Amino acid sequence: GIVLGRMHLNPKPQLNAQLRKVGGLLVLGFLLIRGINLYGNAFPWMQQADVAGTAMDFLNPAKYPPSLAYCLMTLGPALILLSFLDTRSKWAERLMVFGRVPFFFYLLHLVVIHLLACGLSAIQGFGWDAMILDVFVTRSPELKGYGLGLLGVYAVWIAVVVILYRPSRFWMHYKKNNPEKWWLSYL
Repeated sequence: GIVLGRMHLNPKPQLNAQLRKVGGLLVLGFLLIRGINLYGNAFPWMQQADVAGTAMDFLNPAKYPPSLAYCLMTLGPALILLSFLDTRSKWAERLMVFGRVPFFFYLLHLVVIHLLACGLSAIQGFGWDAMILDVFVTRSPELKGYGLGLLGVYAVWIAVVVILYRPSRFWMHYKKNNPEKWWLSYL
């Protein structure tokens, strides 16, 4: 964070070049660390029956606890992508709303997703009481057939982001216009 913060003091062209260079070095570091297969990850990769399986195993470092390989693999491409996306377009400004009120969005999205799950449960014939936490924690066989496919999950994700845009924007403006309310900084 400190290094990247100092880099952001540079002019845009120089900053973007530095982000690409550092991102590229992190990607190379990932390939080296993961290729050696002795350090940087709790679970070494192994050769599989086919090339695709081996590639998937190679690209699957431990996320929890975050391994060095995982950090290099995610931060490198993220910095490269940031160098190309660091613009102040209309879409970038809209997306920044979520970055300015992340905890508010987080809390609200839990409620919205739960309500959508209750609705889905009722529509699929499981009733509202199927949403009791214990049923989900124990993975009850009563819920066989509940849920959505991958496209449905993506549709819900997009819907939640769209639904929460206006409340998040409202909260962003409310925080900005009420600096005397110190407690707003926590939400």
